[in-house]
Amino acid sequence: MAEVVGLVSGIASLVALAVKITGLSCSYIANTRSAHSTQKQYLREVNLLTEVLLRFEEVSQNLEKDNIAFNRPNDLFETVLAECAEKLEKLCSELQKPSPSIFWPIHERTLKKHVDDLHRFRGIFDSFLSAQSLTIATATHRNVARLASHQDQTDLLEWLGNPIETSKPVPSPLIDTGTWFLNSEAYKQWVDGSKPSLLWCHGPPGVGKSMLAAVAIQDLGARAGPVPVLHYFFDFGNRKEQTKETIWKDLLRQVIAKGNASTVQKLVNFRMELGLHRPASSKDLSDALKIACADQQFVLVLDGSDEMEIPRELKTILVPFANASLLITSRDTPEIRSTLSQATGMEVKADADDMRAYVASRLEEYDLDDSIKRHPELEKEILEKSQGIFLLVRLLVDQLVDLSTVKEMRKALQAFPTHLDEAFESSLQRINAQSQSHSALANRVMGWIVSAERKLQMPELAHGLATEEGFDVIDEENLVSSKTILKVCGGLVVLQGSAVSMVHIAVHTWLRNRYDDLYHKDLAESCLRYLTMTSFSNGPAQSLNEMDKRLSIFPFFSYAAQCWRRHLTKAKDARVVKSIGQLLADPGLRSAAFQGANYNSFKSPVIREAVLETMPQGHSALHIASYWNLTEMVGRLLLVGEEKNATDTQLWTPLHWACFAQSQEAVEILVSHGADANAKDSVGWTPLFWAVLNGDMRTVNYLLQHQARHTERDIHDWTPLRWAVTSLQIDIVKILLKHHGKLTSQSNDSLSIIKYLSLDQARAQFASYPQYSKLDMIDELEDTFADSDEYANEHDDLFPIFQETSLDIQRLWRSGRFDPPAGNPWRIRMKERLRRMKHDYHDYDESESESEMAKLWKSGMLQSAIRDGKLLSLRLLLEAGAEVNQEARQTPLHAATFKRDIRFAEMLIKHGAHIEAQNYDKLTPLQQAVMNGFVEVTRLLLSNGANANVVCMGDPTEVFMCLLNIGSKRSDPYAAAKTPLMLACGLSPHESDPDLPVRMVQLLLEYGADPNVEDRF
Repeated sequence: MAEVVGLVSGIASLVALAVKITGLSCSYIANTRSAHSTQKQYLREVNLLTEVLLRFEEVSQNLEKDNIAFNRPNDLFETVLAECAEKLEKLCSELQKPSPSIFWPIHERTLKKHVDDLHRFRGIFDSFLSAQSLTIATATHRNVARLASHQDQTDLLEWLGNPIETSKPVPSPLIDTGTWFLNSEAYKQWVDGSKPSLLWCHGPPGVGKSMLAAVAIQDLGARAGPVPVLHYFFDFGNRKEQTKETIWKDLLRQVIAKGNASTVQKLVNFRMELGLHRPASSKDLSDALKIACADQQFVLVLDGSDEMEIPRELKTILVPFANASLLITSRDTPEIRSTLSQATGMEVKADADDMRAYVASRLEEYDLDDSIKRHPELEKEILEKSQGIFLLVRLLVDQLVDLSTVKEMRKALQAFPTHLDEAFESSLQRINAQSQSHSALANRVMGWIVSAERKLQMPELAHGLATEEGFDVIDEENLVSSKTILKVCGGLVVLQGSAVSMVHIAVHTWLRNRYDDLYHKDLAESCLRYLTMTSFSNGPAQSLNEMDKRLSIFPFFSYAAQCWRRHLTKAKDARVVKSIGQLLADPGLRSAAFQGANYNSFKSPVIREAVLETMPQGHSALHIASYWNLTEMVGRLLLVGEEKNATDTQLWTPLHWACFAQSQEAVEILVSHGADANAKDSVGWTPLFWAVLNGDMRTVNYLLQHQARHTERDIHDWTPLRWAVTSLQIDIVKILLKHHGKLTSQSNDSLSIIKYLSLDQARAQFASYPQYSKLDMIDELEDTFADSDEYANEHDDLFPIFQETSLDIQRLWRSGRFDPPAGNPWRIRMKERLRRMKHDYHDYDESESESEMAKLWKSGMLQSAIRDGKLLSLRLLLEAGAEVNQEARQTPLHAATFKRDIRFAEMLIKHGAHIEAQNYDKLTPLQQAVMNGFVEVTRLLLSNGANANVVCMGDPTEVFMCLLNIGSKRSDPYAAAKTPLMLACGLSPHESDPDLPVRMVQLLLEYGADPNVEDRF
C-alpha cells in the first residue's frame, strides 16, 4: 500500500508540472506570428501528455481508494517518474526565461528533443493505463457484485418488515471464562460433529447458562473458516411478543447478513417466486430458513427457551433447522425435556475459576478490588456464599457496595442467605430500608414491571409513574430519570436498550408471586388518569400524522388505552369508579381512548390511515361501558336513562359492542333492560353475528333464549350460521342447528330456499340502508350480472343442508363457498384480529397452527374483497399475510379476471399470484379473462408472462369427465382444452363494443398466439 501512496504522490506532482507547461506553451505559441510544424507538434504532445497524466492520476487515486494493487508494466519504475519530473521541470524553467514575444525561446533542435521525450513518457504512461484495464474491470465487477449483493440483502430485509427486538442482547463473557465448557467432551464432540447435532445444556437458575451460550458464540466465530452462527436469547419480559414468527424473522435477518452469496441468491429467488410485494407469512419464513439451512451450514444457539410463553412451541420453532447444528441452554423442565428428547444432554454447573473472575470483575466495577487485595479472605467468603450461583454473587456485591468498611462487609457476608429466595428477600429489605420516597418508587417500578401486559419502555414507564391524583396534565418536574429508577431498585432492575426488565427471570417470578397482583390497581388507576388528561379532551386524532404525533408526545397513551381494563380485571380492589366515570362522561376523552385501544400499526401508511378513518366514532357512554364490560357503569347509565339502543356512525348499538368485545355480563344487563337483540348495523349485522364469530357460546345461547333471530341475513345475504361455518366454530354451528330444530318443530312454517336476487331486487335491498354507510355494492352487482355468472347468489338455505346431510363442516368450509365478505378496512382488521384467537372445538387440527388458520381466513376474504370491488381492502389483506394463491374453487387471480378494473389483477400479480394457476374448471386466468371479454385484463396477464397458447393438457374426454365429476356448471365444459385464441374466436360482439372479438384476437396474436393450433375434439 505504501508503494501505491508514493506513486500517487509522484503522479500528482507531474500533473501539476504538465498543466503549468501547457499554459506557458500555449501562451508562447499564441504570441508567435507563425508557428511552424515542430512547434505545433510540440504543443500537441504537451496537451496529450497532460491528458494522460490526468487520467493516470485519477486511476491511481481510485486504485488507492479501493485498496487495489497496481498491475504495473515492467518499464514503469520510480526512476521513470523521477526522470520525467526532471525533464518537465527543465522545460518549465526554459519556458519561464524572459524573451521578446516575437521570438520562440527554444531552438528547433532542442524543441524536437522535448517532443521526443514527451512522446516517450506519454507512451510509458499509456502502457500503464492499458495494464490497469483488467485490474480495474475486475475490481469494478467485484464492486458491482458487492453492491448487488447489498441490494439483495436490503430487499430481503424489507420483505421481513420492521424489526421487532424481542431477543435479549448477547451478554459479554469475561476474558478466559468458560474454557472448561469449551474443553468439555460434550461440546467438542458437538463441534466436531461426531455426536448428534443437538446439544442441550441445562441447569438451575443463575448458574451462568446464558454466559456459556455467549462463550460458545465467541468460540464458534473465532474458528478458522467459521460457520455462521445464528442466535436468539429468550426474554421472559417479552414472552407474549416472542411468537415463532418474530423469532424466525430475527433469525432470518441474521441469515441474510451472514449467509454466503449462494444462500442469499436462493432466498432472493424464493421471494421472487412468492411475489415481490407479498408479505412473509409464517410458512414463508419457515420455508426460507429451510432453504438457507439446506444450502449452507449454520449453527443455531438458543438461550432460555424455558422462558417462552408456551415452551412446547420450541418444537415448532426448530423445524426449519433440521440441517443445522443446535446448542440450546435452559432449565430442565418437563416441556423442554420432552421436546429435546433426542439431544445430547449436559448439566451445567458454575466453574470455580469463572466464579472468581466474575467476583473480581464485579468488585472492580464498584472500586472494591483494592479492599479485596488487602483482604483476600473476603473473596473466598463471597464464593462460599454464592454456592456456584452467579446471580447470588451479583446480589451480594450489590449489597457490599453500599457499605463503608471491611468490617461491615464481613458482617454482611455472614448474614447473607445462601438460597435464592432468601437472597431476594434480603435485597428487597435493603431496598425498603432506603428513604420512603426511594423505597416507594422502587417497589412501584418493580411491581409495574412484573405486572405489565408487555415489556415497558423507559419513556412509557416514566410517563406512567408521573400521573398524579387530581392533576390532568403531566408535570415535567414529576418525571423520574432512568438513572434514578435503576439506582433505587438496588440492581434488581436493568435497562435493555430502552426497555426495563428485572435482572433475571428468577427475580421476576419471585417478585410477581410476592406482589400477588398488588400493583394491577395502581396500573389501572395510572392508565385512567393518563387517559383523562386534558390533552385528549379534543377527541380522537383526525389524521395519521396527528395520531403518530400523539403517540410520540404521550408515550404511555397506547399502553394505557389498550391495557387498563385488563389490569382492572386483575385488581383485587377494582373500585376506581370516579376515574372511569370521568372518562365515560367526556365525549372527547372516551372517543380518544377507544381510538387508542383499537389503533394498530401497519407497514403501509395508506392502510393505517384507512383503518383510522373507517374506525367507528360517535360513541355514547353506554357504548364504551359495554365495550369494556364495565357492568356497574352499564347499570348506572341505564338507570339514569341512557339510550339503550343508541347507534354510532356505523349503526352499532351498545349490545353490538358488548358482543364484539365478549363482554358477557354487559350483554346480559343490556338485554335484561330491553336492548334490541335484532338491531342491525350498517352492514346488516345483529349482535348475534359478533357473538357467533367470536365463538362465544354463553352469549350465543343467551341471545337465542331472548328472541335473537338466528335467520337474519346481512347485506351479503349471509346468516349467523354461514359465518359460524366460515370461522369453523363447530360448537356454535351445533347450537344454532339445535335452536333451529326446536323452532321448526314448534311451527309448521318452513324456511324457503333463497332464490337468486334480480338486479332490481338487489337495488331495493341496498337502497334500504343509510346513505352515509357508503355502500358501493350496486355498481359491482351490475358488473357481476352483466359479465359473469360466477358470482350469482347461490345462498342455499344452510339449515336444510345440515339436516339432510352429515355435519361435515370442514368439507363445506374448504369448498370455497364460505369465503367471508370483506367490509371496510376497520371491520376487516377487527375480524382478522379475532381470527388470530385459537378456536376451541373438539376436532381442531393441532397440525394447523393458529396463525395458519388466521391466514386461511384472511385468504378467503380476498375473494370477497375482489368481488365487492374493495381495492384498499385487498391491499390490507395482502399486507396482513393473506395467501395470494389459495386454491379452493378458484384462485384470487381468477376472481380478478371478472373485474374490468385491472388494478385488482395487477396487485395480485405484484404479490406473487401464479399466472398459470388452474381453477376448478381447469381454466387459467388468461383463458377466463378472454372468455369474459376483458381486453385490458388479458393484456395485463400476457405482459406478465401468461402463455398465449395455454390449454388444459390431457385427453379431452378425460377432461370433460373430470369437470363433470367436480360439478362444473360451464356451458362449454371443453373450454379448458381450447387455447385463448380459440376462445376469443368464439366471443360474441357486444352492442357497446362490436369490435371486441377482433381486438381480442389481435392482442393474442401480438403476444404469439399460434393460429395454426388444432383443437383435439
